Formats: sequence, C-alpha cells, structure tokens
Amino acid sequence: MQTLNRFFSTALAALVFFATPLSAQPATATIEGRVSNATTGSALGRARVALVGTDRETYTESDGTFRLGGVPAGEARLNVSYIGFDRQTVVVGVAAGATIQRDVELALAGTRSAAAVGETVKLSEFTVVADREMTAQALAMNEQRYAANIKNVVAIDEYGDRGDENIGEFLRFLPGVALNDSGQVPNEVTLRGFPAQTSGITIDGGDVMGSRGGDTRALSLLEVPVSNVSRVEVTKVPTPDMPASGLGGSLNIISKAGFDTRRPEFSYQLYQIFHSRSGLTLDGGPRNHVGALSPKWVEPSFGLSYLLPVNKQLARSAGASRTWRQKPMERGKDSDETATWNLVDGFQRQSDWQSLAQILKTWSANLGADWRLTPRDTLSASFQYRESDSYITRSIFSAIYGAGATGNATFTQGAATGVGSVSQGDGANQDILTQTSTAGLKFRHRGESWKFDAALNWSLAESQWLDIAKGHFNTAPANITGLVVRGDGIPSSSGIIPTRYSATRAGAAVNIFDGANYSIASGNSVQNDYNAGKLAGRADLQRDFAWRVPISLRTGFAIDRTERDNRRFLKTWNFRPNGATDATSRLAGGFDVFDDAYNRDAPTLYGQPMRWISHTKLYQLLLARPQLFVLDEPLAHQNLVTNSRRLIETISAAYLRADVRLLHNRLWLVGGVRFEKTNDEGWGPKNDPSAQYQKDAQGRVIDGNVTQAGVQPIFLSNDLLVRARQRYVERGTHAEQHYSGYYPSLNASFSLTEKLVVRGAYARTLGRPNVSSVVPSATFTEPTVAAPPSP
Repeated sequence: MQTLNRFFSTALAALVFFATPLSAQPATATIEGRVSNATTGSALGRARVALVGTDRETYTESDGTFRLGGVPAGEARLNVSYIGFDRQTVVVGVAAGATIQRDVELALAGTRSAAAVGETVKLSEFTVVADREMTAQALAMNEQRYAANIKNVVAIDEYGDRGDENIGEFLRFLPGVALNDSGQVPNEVTLRGFPAQTSGITIDGGDVMGSRGGDTRALSLLEVPVSNVSRVEVTKVPTPDMPASGLGGSLNIISKAGFDTRRPEFSYQLYQIFHSRSGLTLDGGPRNHVGALSPKWVEPSFGLSYLLPVNKQLARSAGASRTWRQKPMERGKDSDETATWNLVDGFQRQSDWQSLAQILKTWSANLGADWRLTPRDTLSASFQYRESDSYITRSIFSAIYGAGATGNATFTQGAATGVGSVSQGDGANQDILTQTSTAGLKFRHRGESWKFDAALNWSLAESQWLDIAKGHFNTAPANITGLVVRGDGIPSSSGIIPTRYSATRAGAAVNIFDGANYSIASGNSVQNDYNAGKLAGRADLQRDFAWRVPISLRTGFAIDRTERDNRRFLKTWNFRPNGATDATSRLAGGFDVFDDAYNRDAPTLYGQPMRWISHTKLYQLLLARPQLFVLDEPLAHQNLVTNSRRLIETISAAYLRADVRLLHNRLWLVGGVRFEKTNDEGWGPKNDPSAQYQKDAQGRVIDGNVTQAGVQPIFLSNDLLVRARQRYVERGTHAEQHYSGYYPSLNASFSLTEKLVVRGAYARTLGRPNVSSVVPSATFTEPTVAAPPSP
C-alpha cells in the first residue's frame, strides 16, 4: 500500500504542477449546449464540436452535452459533426467572460432538405425503424472513430429487435469476438483468442460478477443483465485509466439513460421463441420425466424500455424483459451421438446416444436516474438485475463392446468372452438457477479546465445447481454386464454410431432396451452453491491545457474488493436392497422406478423404444424406503471438503495518463502508466492422513507393530465417518499472497481523413488465475509409507 500511495502522490503532484498556466490568458468566453438527433431527439454522444479557425475542439458527453471554453470574444463559428449525419456550422456571438447556451440538432445524412438562410429547415420523410437503425449504426461508427484506443462498438438498435435473452446474440457481429455456445445460447465470450476467464465484462464501467462457473473467473453470458442496453463496446488495448487485467481486452455494456432523449420514449415488444423441432405450435410437447420440463403450453416473451426526461435537471429510465425458450428432446436423427474408436483396427469400442431437453427462462430489470445538480455537475444512480433458470434433463444409452471386440467401419462385434456391457442413467439432470444484481453511483464534474469523476459500484452473483431439491437424482447409473454386444448399421453419410443393437449372455438373448433388466448402481446428487460479490470505487481528476499543443493530464486511483464463496455437495446413495450387493437383487424390474406415462412417448433409439429408469421415481423410492439405500457419508464429507473454497481479493491501483494532440489534432497520443497491487487471501481444503491416527507426546504417529516395515498406525476411531472428519478439514488451509506491477500503455491515432483513422497501440496487461489456482490446499504425506532405504 505504501508503494501505491507514493505512486498516487507523485501523479497528483504532477497534475498540480501543471495546474497554473504559464502566462495570463486573454479574456475568453464559454459555449455550452447539447447536440441531438433532429428527428428523434436522442442525444448524440461523442459528437465533435470544433471552433473554426483554431485547433480548439471538444466532444459531447454521453447525454449530448458539451462545454467549449477559451473562445475569444466576438463572432464564433462552431463546426458540429457526427458520422452519418450532415455537418452543421453554427454562428454564435460571444462576450468576454460570458457563458453562452447553444443547442444543436443534426439530421441524418440525406434527410435534410435544402433551405435558404433564415428559412425553416425541413426533413424528408422517414420511417421509424429505418431511422432507428441508421442512427444506431452512426452511433457505433462515431464511438469507434473518436475513441482514444482500439475498440469496436455495436449499437443494439442497429440489428433490430432480437430479444433480450442473451447479450451474446449481438456480440456475434463484432470482430475479434468469439462465443462459446452451450448448445442453444452463447455461454461465454472470448476476446482475441484468449480464454474467457482473462476478459472482464462491465456495465457502465462497473464490473459484473459471475458465479455460474464456480471456481472460474469466466462470466457466463446468461448472468449478464441485458435490459435497456444501448450499445456494447469491446476494448482491444487499454488506456492507463483502465484495469490492467484482460489479456484479450474488455467488454463494456452501456445502458440507456433518461437524458439520452429530449422527450419521453416508451417501447415494448411481445414475441414467442419457437424451436424448429417443434414447429409453430403453442403445445408444450411430449411429457418429460421431470414435471418442470412438461409444460402444457409454450410461454410468451416480452421486453420494454422507458426513458423519461422529467426536466433539464432530472431524468429517469426503466426497463424489463422476460424470455422463455424450450428445447424439446432429441428424437431420431436429431439425437446427440459420440463414439470411441479403435483407430488401429478401425472399429468402434464404445457408442453413446443422448437425448437432451431444456427450458431456459430469463428475467432482467433496470432502473436508472440522473440528476443535474448544476449545469456542470451530474449525479447518476443505476440498478441492474438478472435471473436465469436453466432446467436440463438427459437420457443416455451407452454400449461398451469390451476387450477383444472386432469389426469395421459399419459394425462392432463383442468378444465371445462376454465382457461387454450397456448402461443408462449417467446423464446429469439439474436445474441451474442464477441471480445477478449490480448497482452503481456516479458523480461527474465538468469545469472550464478541470474534470472530476467518481464512482462506486457493487455486484453480487449467486448460483445454485439443484437436483434432489427439485425431486430427482442428478444421475442414476444402471447397467447390464457380462454381455456379448453387437452394433450394426453405422451410417456412412449421417450419424456416427450403430442404429441397431443386440446382446447375448451365455448364448441367451438379452433385451437391452427394457430398463427392468438393468441393475441399479446408485442415486447421485451434485448440488452446488456458488456466491461472488464485489465492491469497487474509483476517482479520476483531469486538467485540460489549451496550449498551442493541446494537452490533458489525468490521474486517479481505484480499489475493489472481491469475495468468492463456493461449495459443492456431492452425495452418493448406493442401492443396497436388504443389504444385498449382487446384480440380481438390484434389478430395476423389482421396484417402482418407471414413469410409464413418459416411456409411452419417450425418445426411441432409431425407432426402437427404450424403457427408461426414472430419476424422479428412484428418488421417490429413496424417500419412501430409505432402507434400500446406503448413503456414503465418508465420501460425501470428503467431497464437501475438497470442493469448498473461499477467496478474498483486494486490488488497489493508481495511474497517470497524458493526452497530446499534434498536427492540428490529426495525431492523438494517449500514454501513461498504471500501478496495480493485488492482495489474495484464501481458505481451502486440508487433507492430513495423520490426523486420524494415535500420536505420542511429540506428535509422532504411534507404530502399532514395530516388527513390520514402515509405520503401522492405530486409528483413533473405527467409525469411517469420524475418520473422514478427522482427516479432511473444510477450509483448514489458509494463506495470503501479494503481487504488484507497473503496466505502461501507449495508443496512437492518426486521422488520414474524417472517416479514415490509422491506429497503433502497445500495452502491458496481466491475466489473473482462476480461483482454484489461487486458493490454497494442503495434502500431507501418508505417514504409514515405509521410508526408502538409505543409499
């Protein structure tokens, strides 16, 4: 922290040193106002406002406001431009020391009719949709054109109404952005080829926390609020005022605000998401073996947005959305298939068939308020909420042909020794619930030469992975062993596994499509509880110098505290009817574990009906007859300890940035250095085998039989659960680590023409490791192992 304080003090001293002009300046005036779209009234952020005949220029804020100081007294001509809009020259009479208010309205290129001086300007006809999309396109292009660094921007309205389900649907249009899809929807974003965990996502500059991935820093796009989004910008190279983390860059989502428009705007959409497998129908489809995935009807989706500029001092915004998407179970040729091959002899060793069903629901909400305390000071507050519910069930059939199998590209024949097997029930069935909340408070001051920004952001993410809490097991493996399995009809043009199966045992045919012939191994639960939160604050101070060579100096500091708390609850109930472990006693046909209503319309294996063991009915059997199952408590405790981690990470930063404009503002250099210090404190699992053994006064394990090699320990308890608790201690390991560094950067932009810019950049960044790589864990050597002989 002392290093950080010294860095910030030096940066602030440098800024103060330049605060006093070198010589007295002549009396000047200030022109301030707002630039907006003449058709829609929406604000035009980053519009260029230049004083004709000089190098003096400025750019509008996100709400379209601008302030241009140092204007000589007399007649001033302002050149106002925005890509995609007609340029406009405004003549303003100014008096020394005065502040003149002048608003400017720009029209989309080609929509303004010619008019003589003093006549009313008329706009040609337009359509709302076309104007909105053209304005959005101009917004994205303008943001990129006048950015201080290399970045890409996509405006949401540019691509029409695509729903509010997933922000990834819009990121597809950005260069350098790749999406990891989860089958239906984009799940993670990767920038410039770097892993998802190395790139952060922010909303209006505030970090969005994610918990769905557990120990990874990667943020699932299902957790990102998407209500009331204006645009998304992807920064490829940071400037010194931006965090150094993000090897591939960073992604910032910008929300709509009440001051973005001159008049109230309310928009809404009501729509339905259909799946091509179901067609255009409102029917909920075939019954699933989980009730939550058996809807009677498909449900509608909606989105709405409301912008309300109450007056010149106060504006509000609100937005909400809800989406509903169903993925029916795969059937026939649509099923998922995987195969393991013997590549030497050219035949399959294992064939896997899967049918997956899912219902995905999302909810988003946004509230915002902006208050202009004075013409130069603005206070903004915002809140974002996101919830997703992703319910997934799987039906999986696997055929393992065993050692000694033969075949070719069209079939596989198991060996006569009967070492093959078939199984079902291994696919995970779970409901993944996530909730993300973010809130932000910002203060902005824009003075003649000084600018000050301060922000406080909070984000909380929670994720629960549920199965038995929803009334069913996650997996329920069951199998038939000792088989001679044969698979025929491996397609050559479509599909990769056999379409026909048969099996024998000791020469007798076995019906592998009837679940009654399968022996139940266990019922398993994998429930996760992941939580992540962040509180962050920052302050930035900037001084502009209207010298012959315009220079701006900026300094600031930031600090954020992140806490991650993750637990996984893995439990196994071994199926032991009356204590029996043999396959015959565990046959599913002897128990009420079949959902006949589901099996009547369940997916078939290439036309062959399968009688599936129900995960729901098996869990109901556990509740009704718990004596048939044995919970492996020692293993459950071990799994809990192994998958329980907590991390507190504090990052402190300070920076110094300089902006220099040369060659009549055509060359823009942005450079400086950032200092960051990271403090990590973590708690993880402790695995100490010696803790379950008797020890002497010196803490050495007592040897129960000195006549044998090595140490023969004496257990403290004969209870396996007690031993597990002695050996495995939840978060029994604690450690701290610190690292810091300087991260310089330089961005250069040269304007060849108004619409063509050449850019170059350099930056030193870092990638932070995942939680599992930071949180400590301790595993001690087993003391019973004989010591190696001395050389």
